[in-house]
Amino acid sequence: MATAVHISSFQDLAQELSAVPEVTKIFFHQFGREVNVWTVVPGFDRSVRDKIYKIEQSLRRHSPDFHLNFRVVANESEIGDSTLIFDRAA
Repeated sequence: MATAVHISSFQDLAQELSAVPEVTKIFFHQFGREVNVWTVVPGFDRSVRDKIYKIEQSLRRHSPDFHLNFRVVANESEIGDSTLIFDRAA
């Protein structure tokens, strides 16, 4: 059974990343200590991505027991097997 990341839940992770208004969806997949997170944004905007990268760095620092892999994507087709944890349109 997988253990939760040091933040209290993946919903907390989604809350942190969704604070960036341009984030439209967030997906994750966990396999043991490895956690993959895909953050979906519309297009490529360096300033938006920089905001997301800063949050990702903070999440990594606060979850040292896990290997967090973050991807910022503009197209959901780039996302593999995962679970939706945030949808701004919902």
